[in-house]
Amino acid sequence: MIGAMNISGNNKQNPRRFTFRIADLFLHKLNTNNSISGKLLVTGLSLIVYTAVMLLFGDTLQVSVNYIIIVPMVAISTSFGFTGGIIIGVIGLPLNLLMFLILGHPEFSPESKLIAEVSGIFMGVVLGYLSDYYHDIEIEIELRRAAERNLRQAVFEKDLLHHEIHHRVKNNLNIIKSIIQLQVNRSKNREFKTEAEKLMQRIYSIARVHEELFKGNKVAVPSIDEYVPQLVSDIITGINNKDIKPVFDIRLSGRQLDIAQATSLGLIINEVLTNAVKYSLSLVEKPELKVIVRGDESCSIIELINNAPAFVPRGDDSEGLGLKLIKSLAAQLDAEYDYIPVNGTMFRLVVPVKAADETEALLPE
Repeated sequence: MIGAMNISGNNKQNPRRFTFRIADLFLHKLNTNNSISGKLLVTGLSLIVYTAVMLLFGDTLQVSVNYIIIVPMVAISTSFGFTGGIIIGVIGLPLNLLMFLILGHPEFSPESKLIAEVSGIFMGVVLGYLSDYYHDIEIEIELRRAAERNLRQAVFEKDLLHHEIHHRVKNNLNIIKSIIQLQVNRSKNREFKTEAEKLMQRIYSIARVHEELFKGNKVAVPSIDEYVPQLVSDIITGINNKDIKPVFDIRLSGRQLDIAQATSLGLIINEVLTNAVKYSLSLVEKPELKVIVRGDESCSIIELINNAPAFVPRGDDSEGLGLKLIKSLAAQLDAEYDYIPVNGTMFRLVVPVKAADETEALLPE
């Protein structure tokens, strides 16, 4: 009922458009009718209409009756395509001449029969060609619709898969944390407890990065200017240090990260900030943290600057698990990193911009 009301409303607003729509639907039905019986029925009806008009209105229309052949010409060309157009183009003039003889008015025939025959053939060929072309377009449209349906189904299934993966990852991380916590509760070894707590913090950081990337159960491919500030704020909140108010200086916007980049970058930032907050900034009366995101066409640069005592890893420091993790993750990004003493400590990470073909290679097929 709603559809009928809408059509009715459109008719009143634009009757010409409605007329063309009806004609278009009629021609579409003719062209997409693939059954031989249907095509023969259309051909027969068009010839009946042609014959009836010629016999009933021939005396009235006189010479103009020549143009009635267009009725079967359109119907047959549209139904049978190029072949049907040639056939009706060839026999169009003979059909007219036969009707003029039946009417008893041979004078209605065209003065130049050669031109009339060539014109009929030309019109039949054009109509048949257009009919075949329209039919090919209809096939292409249907193929694209089928491809779109398949694509929508694939996207839907992919969303379900992401949802399931996200759910399982969260559960598995929680299970791992729970197992470690059980072992911590049972152990009396202080060194083990300390290392286990570090491990749980790293697992928590992985969960936090994962949560940031899979917002709303969908993969959220972030831009670096949105991702880094949000991640830093989440890490500081997770550490539960209310004295640190990070200051952000974002000079690079709109640069997208792929999932692999975002994961590695998030874990590096987490490792650096966690170590700085727990072991360096805790020694400062008024801890300060500044985050700078900048870069150029070739690289992105992230700088984490704090006012804690300068930390430059040397000797035994470079053998720690945290620095090994940073080194490994930086290698995955093809990035360079360094600790630079300033009025405190600066951690600088330089991430090269990946070429389009490298980024596409990381995408799932």
